[in-house]
This record gives sequence, C-alpha cells and structure tokens, in this order.
Amino acid sequence: MSTADYVLGRTPTLQQAFWRLAKAGLSIEGIDALVVDDSLPHLVAGVTGDTVRASFAPPPGWRERWGIHLSVLSESGERSLGFLAASAPSVELAAKPPARLIVQPAFQAPAVLPGEPPRGCPSVTLADAGFGRVTRQSSAAGQAALHLWMAPTSEEEAPWWEIDFAQQLFLDSVELHFDPEDLPRGQLELCCYPYLDPDTSEPFFADLAWNALLPLEGQPVLRLPVGAVGRFLRVRLRGPQPQALHLQGVRAAAAPLTQERLLASYQRAFTLFAERPLFARRRRLASGELSGFDEWQSYREVWDAALAVKAGLDELLADAPQGAEGRVFVGLFAPNQPEWVICDLACVLGGWAVAPLAPTDGVERLAGIVERAGIACLIVGPEQLARAKEVAAQVGVERLVLLPHLDGTPAPDDEAALPYAELLARGADAEPALVDREPDELYTVLFTSGSTGTPKGAKRSYQAVNALLPAFGVCQPAVHLCFKPLSHFSERAYLPTMIAHGGQIGFGSGGERLFEDLALLRPSAVSGVPRVFNVLMARYEEDLAAARAAQPERDAEELEEEVLASLRGVFGDRLQSVSVGSAPPSRALMRFLFRCFRAQRVTEGYGSTECGTITVDDVVQPQVDVKLIDVPELGYYAEDRPPRGEILVKTRHMISGYLGDEETTQRNFDEEGYFRTGDLGERLPDGRVRVIGRRKNVVKLAQGEFVAPERIEGALMQCPLVEQLVVHADSLQASVVALVVPNEGTLAAALPEGAALDGPEARALLH
Repeated sequence: MSTADYVLGRTPTLQQAFWRLAKAGLSIEGIDALVVDDSLPHLVAGVTGDTVRASFAPPPGWRERWGIHLSVLSESGERSLGFLAASAPSVELAAKPPARLIVQPAFQAPAVLPGEPPRGCPSVTLADAGFGRVTRQSSAAGQAALHLWMAPTSEEEAPWWEIDFAQQLFLDSVELHFDPEDLPRGQLELCCYPYLDPDTSEPFFADLAWNALLPLEGQPVLRLPVGAVGRFLRVRLRGPQPQALHLQGVRAAAAPLTQERLLASYQRAFTLFAERPLFARRRRLASGELSGFDEWQSYREVWDAALAVKAGLDELLADAPQGAEGRVFVGLFAPNQPEWVICDLACVLGGWAVAPLAPTDGVERLAGIVERAGIACLIVGPEQLARAKEVAAQVGVERLVLLPHLDGTPAPDDEAALPYAELLARGADAEPALVDREPDELYTVLFTSGSTGTPKGAKRSYQAVNALLPAFGVCQPAVHLCFKPLSHFSERAYLPTMIAHGGQIGFGSGGERLFEDLALLRPSAVSGVPRVFNVLMARYEEDLAAARAAQPERDAEELEEEVLASLRGVFGDRLQSVSVGSAPPSRALMRFLFRCFRAQRVTEGYGSTECGTITVDDVVQPQVDVKLIDVPELGYYAEDRPPRGEILVKTRHMISGYLGDEETTQRNFDEEGYFRTGDLGERLPDGRVRVIGRRKNVVKLAQGEFVAPERIEGALMQCPLVEQLVVHADSLQASVVALVVPNEGTLAAALPEGAALDGPEARALLH
C-alpha cells in the first residue's frame, strides 16, 4: 500500500487517471448530470428520485485495489452510503429528494470481514470510511475535509488529529501513514468513540471507549486492529518533548451498521458481532438463589436459535389463516426474556407480522386485540398461559407456544401449548430460507389506549423500524438492562438498536429486584419512567433525614454530598447517561438526578408511540420534522414570538396509521402526513421546542373563560418555594384551585432564624 496513493494533492496524475477510468466504467440511474468540482476530487449530481442505482464495469487499466465511494445526502441530513469496486459491481441507495449524490475515489480496495458469517448471512465488505470526511486537529482553529494530505500540527506537548465519519460505523482496523522525513517519537494514543461532549467538543467518556497506547519505533506505516463501534477516531502523540504530528494518510477499514432493509440490517449486525455476547439472564441455581449475569448467549447462538424457531414456525403456521391487512400475525404475550426477542427475530426471518401484548393484559382487553389483528399464534409465558387459553377458546386461536420461566427453568407441560424447546428442536436442522418483505409492508403493531381506553393499534412497517436503528443514541461499550415492557415503544425500539450497535442485553428478573439487577449488570445507560427514579430519590430523602438526625452538628451540604456519594454507584461503574421519559418528571426529581449523577449525562426525553423520540432536553432530534399550528381557543399562534401552538411531527420511523381504524388515522394526521401530538409547545430562539401543555387539558369555566391547568402549573412552578403542585379546574366553577407542596429547604432559608416550617411566618410567606 503506497502512502502516495493517499496524498492526492501531491499526485495529480494518479487522480486524473482514476477519474478517467472511473467515468468510463460507471453507470448511474436516478440522477441528473454528474458535475466535476475542480476544487475538490469528487463528482456531484442532483438526485431525481427516491432510489439511486449504480453499477461499475472495470475498464482496462483499473487497479484492483481501487474502489468508488457513493454518498446520497438529503437536505434533511439523512445519508445513504455505498461502495463500488471490481468485487462489488452494483449498489442501490435510498434517497429523499431534494438530495445530491457525491462520488469519491477510494484508493484501497474493499476487504471482507474475517471469520465465517452465521448461517444465512452474507459476508460484510469493509471499505475505507475516512476519505472526504471532516477532520480537525489540536492546533488548527477550523475543520478540513480529508481530501488532501493533512497539514502538520504545531509543535505541542500532546498534539492530536481527529476524523468524523459522519455516523457510527463498525471500525475494523486503522492504517496510519507518517511522513518518512519527519517520523514521530514517543507513544501514539488512539481512541474510537461515538459522541462529542456537547459542552466541551471533546470525546464524551473517552476513557470508556476503545483506545490503545502504542510505542513508536520509527515505522512510517502503522496498522492496528480495532473492532469497535464509533463515529470519531482520535490520534494523539505523546512524546518526551513538544513535537508536531504529521499524518500523511489514514485508512479506516469500516462498514455501516445498518442496511437499506430490516432483514439485511439484522444480518449485518449478527455477522459483525457474531462472537460477541448478546443475551444473559439471572438463572435459578440449585440452591434456589438467582445467579448473576454470568452466562451469555453470543450473537451467533441467538441467530441460530432464531433460525430454528423460524423453521419451527414454518411448520406450525403452514395453514394459518391470514389476519388484518392480509398478514399472518404472531402475538408475543410474555414478560421480557431472551426467548421473546428470539421469537420476534424469527418472525422477521419468516415474514410474519408481530403484535407485542402487555403481559399484564386481562382477558377482555387481550381478546379484543387478538380478534382485531386476527392473531394466528400466541407465544406466551407460564404466568400468561391461563389467560391465553381462555382467549384462545373465545376467539378461536389454535396455536399456542409456551416459553420457559424468566429464570430459564422450563415451564410445566400443558397439552394446550407447544413447549418452546420442542419448537426449537423441530427447526434445529432445517436450512434457512429467509423471507425478505417489502419495506413498506406491515411488520409490527403496538397497542396503546386512547382517552376512551379502547386499544389503538399503532402500525409500523419494516422500513420504519429499520429507520429507528440509527435514531437512538447508544453509548459504547453498550450494555443494557431490558426491564421496561417490550409491548411499549421505548423498549420495543431500543432493543433492535442495541443489537445493531453490537450491544449486550441483560434481562430483568422482576420488578422488585430492579435495582439489584442494575447493580449486577452495570449498564452503560439507564432510561426509565419517573417512577423508577422516584424510588431512588425517596431513598435519598430517607437517608438524608436519618443522617441529619444522627449528626445534627454536621454541615448540611457535607451531609447531602455524603448521601449522594453513597447512591452514585447504584447503577455500577459503566454508567454514562441517565434519561427520563414516557411521562413528565417533576422539577424536584430532575434536580436530584443532576446532583446525584453529575459526572454523567442526565437528559429528559419527549416522544410518543406514534413518532418515537421527538426531543431530548427540548432539542429536536435528527430525522424529526416539527411544526406548530395555531390553537385559537388558547391564544396560541405560530406567528407569536416565540411561536406557539400544537406540536405536529413527521419522521421516517413514524407509524403509518392505526390498525382497522381509518377514522382515527385521518383525524390524527394532517394532509401533509404530520402527526397531531395533541401537545402544546413553543419554539425557542435557538430552535429548541419546549412542551408547555396538552391541548385536551383545556377547561371552559362557568363564566365562559378557557383555562389550561398545565399552563398555570408551569407558571407557579417557577416559584422557588414550590416543590410540587396540581391545579384543578371544574367547568361548573368560575375559578381554579391549586394544591401546593412547598419546598422545605427553600422555605427554611427564607424564614427568620428559629421560625418553624409550620409556624405563622411560614404561612404568611406562602400566602
């Protein structure tokens, strides 16, 4: 491999020869004319449709190691990547006009990921991901694209250089080329990480990302295996004295984490991470106690199990009746466990639609859902079997599969249900014949209750679920405890994302052992509803009260810090982020989390089953389009300063409608395809969108005045004396009532010395 092949600015003849041959063998459909940008070594074209198809026939003179990078970049920021070479003669890229195609040279041929792919999975092609990407260095103020050789840094004590791959990739290996006339001395530190810290623009938790420290021994080329998932690669030189870092070239052999179709994305993940651990549970030991998370199924083992379940379901569903929208439906009616996800994956491999069902659902609700979807097979847990049998008798479901207990012990035999182990055995030796459904076909339905309590079936296509895979932020190393219901959107969407990013997933052993499970697994991120973290805050308040009673002479701030320090390790030493969602947290809870987890990122998410995550800390997420519409009855208008109104959302991963309910679908989507969230929001000057209320939570008082209790609550919560409050409005009354819980700490500080919290001075201050 020649260093000169990278230094394009010094080898114009090589560049000209490349483009002359590339254009001779290149054929592209779905674009207008290719335009040569003389200032940069790439070609640009406008995209005319929703698909770009490219093929390449190498002409005489084409070097075997050369290739062609293709990137489709939409104005919305969405990107599709592809690669052409003699060994990869065609590629198809999705586009969302208006968009442009960028064609770039690759002077290193693609390689194939080492190792045997799992059965039914194609091999993964590794290509140079670095060319044309944004770079920066320690002594340069701006950023530059890696088209030409990198200028040396200034002489510094620890100079560094960094490349942004524009998305998280699987980075297999790195090759660094140095100036032979100016070889670095000392040690070279490399770090691959997924995020920049939003406050410092430095690596976010770089000490937990992949890194390596290597002695330099005068070699002009350094090759290093990586095998990590990340977006940024940083190279730092540590030497005995200040010196410049002079990189002449960098090759990053990498592969995208996802593909254009959901099945292909799963095949990619189970190939990239085949030998990594994926699933673990706490097993029941002979002593009756539960183990730790000490036995893991690898990606390859989980894939093989899914193939076997798929083959077993082929036999079981051979003559199954079609349900809603002409699909054969499988219902998953069980708690979170590895077999749940394996069965879901098997349904992707077999092309069956999936309906996750809440394991706590009663017979009446469950029967209504099963009948509406036309579910042909119920896969159930032991605790759900009795209800499933009752529903099967009512609705006419003829196929039941019984999973093992949460701790992995087999369920008792029941003649009404096929044991999971037998389903596995039926398909163990079958050859995989995978079914790749069209992207817009229905894949899964999540049932949520509306204001009437009637379940609404939110439909998602294969394409929408595939678009979710890169939409969530995933910390590395990625370790996750699956404890939120898989019948809810958050966990249903996050698990496939974890798999796509090579994560490890431990399954919770039951709600009462949640904090024990978290401490044993040591996840890299914890996300939950406010109720989960309220438990931790209540423990903090109890411990703090006990500490104050035992040591009244101690400084209050010191005591508080000691109690917080005792709680910081409750989730383990891998923790990088804490996020709260699904319901609005109290201000008191967020203050507590920021103090307790001050070294981690604490965020509040806002979203819905229909749209997924919309904002994080009020920041609108990538691939999410938000608009505000007028709400005249509340005096909210999009022309306000700041703009206010109902929040409408459109995303690539949103639902396509509600199962069997066209009326609700039409009512909840506008003519442009935006979903009406029913939430009220305001757009701040920096582009953030803050939720300020709920449109339905508006009451017309007896005198005809409209009031929004949530808006009043929001205004009153700005008072530092308020800890919690609720505002109640009644249409038969002319005024509203507020029930307020004061903040004892702020109240005590505002009172004269010696005044009691329940004394007349306190009452006067509060009134």
